[in-house]
Amino acid sequence: YLISFAGLHCVDVKGHSKSVGYEPGMHIAEGKFTNTWNAVVIDGEWRFVQCNWGARHLVMSKDKKEADMSPPKPTREKIKYQYDEHYFLPDPEDFILEFFPYKTEWQLLEKSITLQEFEQLPFVRSLFFHYHLSFVNQRHAIIQTDNRGACDIKLRMPDSFKQRLAFHFHLRFSNSLNNIQTEDSNDFQGVKLERYVLHTIQDDLVSFNIHLPQEGDYFIEIFASLVEPDPNPFGQSFKLKCVCKYRIVCKQLTQRMHPLPTCASGEWGPAKAIRHFNIHPLTHFQAIFETHHLPIIIKFKCPKQLKFHAKLNSNQYSSINNDNNNVSNSTTNTLDKYIKYEYDEDNFIVTFIIQLPNEGQYGIDLYARDPEYQTEKRTMSHCCKYIINYSKSTNFDTTSHNNNNDYLFDRIKSNGQQKLMSPRSNSNFHQTEQNHSPRSSSLRDTNNLSIPMPKIGGNSNLLSQFGMTPISHTDSTITLYSTNSIELLFQICKMVDFSFDLIYHHTLSDLSSRTPLTNLNQRLNASDYVTIKPNGGFNVIFALNLPKQGVYTFTIYAATINPRNDVQLNTHGQTELPAVYTYLIRYV
Repeated sequence: YLISFAGLHCVDVKGHSKSVGYEPGMHIAEGKFTNTWNAVVIDGEWRFVQCNWGARHLVMSKDKKEADMSPPKPTREKIKYQYDEHYFLPDPEDFILEFFPYKTEWQLLEKSITLQEFEQLPFVRSLFFHYHLSFVNQRHAIIQTDNRGACDIKLRMPDSFKQRLAFHFHLRFSNSLNNIQTEDSNDFQGVKLERYVLHTIQDDLVSFNIHLPQEGDYFIEIFASLVEPDPNPFGQSFKLKCVCKYRIVCKQLTQRMHPLPTCASGEWGPAKAIRHFNIHPLTHFQAIFETHHLPIIIKFKCPKQLKFHAKLNSNQYSSINNDNNNVSNSTTNTLDKYIKYEYDEDNFIVTFIIQLPNEGQYGIDLYARDPEYQTEKRTMSHCCKYIINYSKSTNFDTTSHNNNNDYLFDRIKSNGQQKLMSPRSNSNFHQTEQNHSPRSSSLRDTNNLSIPMPKIGGNSNLLSQFGMTPISHTDSTITLYSTNSIELLFQICKMVDFSFDLIYHHTLSDLSSRTPLTNLNQRLNASDYVTIKPNGGFNVIFALNLPKQGVYTFTIYAATINPRNDVQLNTHGQTELPAVYTYLIRYV
């Protein structure tokens, strides 16, 4: 009425909505989940207005009966009045994710969709649009896992929010399954379902890598919140709200993955420490790292003098039913003795020194407190957590790893074809579609020929000559248990141009048959799977996204730049760069 009173042309639009009680992928029966909204002409265009959703929403209990699938009758106690700008003049492409009109013309889309297609669209809430999130994959409401119960969900956030957005998730059995083993829909055989999810944030990419423990239906709800600057971030609390939700279906499970170590809930990796507490990693930039040597040294740069505490967790040493995240948990005290830390009060650098009792997978929780604000020693704030895969052997024998500690994930993503040259300044970095392999094109085109296994490790003379130092991965042998992507950080002290080779040697099954390596080697088009990007100053990152499981070698070639900023050419006009470092990467 107010719109009409203002002299604007307005109509009522009737249809369906994904309102309270609706679950992802649910079939909408006739007469169910009905709603009414408005379309109004502004500047000669029809735009949507949903006054009810823009002014208030229902607050519902999570304990909803399976039979009660229809929206509840609103009562004054359940209604919360709160302005939501998203529902005033939203884009039709966004509005269709929640509202489906009976009349097709009121979709206001160039290409209309059916009700069945509407049901299959992702389940989102208005904060998804407020935070300008986007789907990298999983553009349907229902996700099907593979026969290992594996799937992943990836969201992308804008640059303006990537240092401020915090995420969380809730994985549960669906109401139709309700977890046969226990009465708690969040547990499987006494283990929290969240331990079957690896949640990480890398730059602007938010990832949830999931391995379901048994066949059936699940729901995963993803939450987000803006973290506002606070002079005392330690002990700061904030409320997360739903941005999207999926139904996950596991029809067949041939191999069950073991849960992650019992650590504090939430994301893995150092991004949380940076975002919340301005604590920056100096040595380990990934959520998961592989090591063959002890001790493990992890360093952080702090904004001020802080107090720290660390907890070490492993499925080998604590009860699998133990999901207590209390700092003083006595069950894990037996492992805490393997961690100590040193604090450089002059430079505000904390160094964690970790000795592990045996091979296997470990989780490490890092806590901190600000003595200026938190005088109670037992009051600690969780900063971040890592997964450590420790094995003494560097050979390829997959049986050398204890299966009780392996947590395997599949991740597929591609950063496209991008090459970046010379880490001196951003202006020196440019894109090219060319493969910068240092070998001649005739050799690159003969992938079916025998390619010798390159020497693993670094050329110390050339590394010193070019001022190159591996920072993130000092061990030349790497095993990726949970991801097909890895970022290799190098410190560079001179103007250097780079090139690289990525060679796929064999699948893991080939190891058991002892097939000679040189019969299966295949040089890949490296620009499809490798990106070089600056990391500030004289640091450079080689970001790899491996296409499939198996054993790879990644060789970095480098040369100093002549005064014309050209790399030296051989007599055939081809680039000749010496190999400075080769990694052996096993993706399982």
